[in-house]
Amino acid sequence: MFKEILHNIVKHSRAMRVAIRIQTDAGKFHLTVSDNGCGFQTSGTSFGHGVKSLRRRAADLGGEIAITSQPGQGTAIIIAVPLARPRRCWWNLAGDSSQ
Repeated sequence: MFKEILHNIVKHSRAMRVAIRIQTDAGKFHLTVSDNGCGFQTSGTSFGHGVKSLRRRAADLGGEIAITSQPGQGTAIIIAVPLARPRRCWWNLAGDSSQ
């Protein structure tokens, strides 16, 4: 999703600056990507394939996505997905018969 967001910024936004923020809290991973590009109208707009794909992929991960944008004001995309339970590494399982 991150790669697709950056691709869309380069292709459509005409942004000169992009800010990327990653954080975790309350068992969730948060990715915020914002730009100072041309923005777009979010209300009453039929989003293209890219935004629909981002929404579907966030939902597939049990997460959600928020998009804020206005023409001439840039865009911010926030993705929040639950953190997965840590998996044991294969090298830790070799001698552990309790698994």
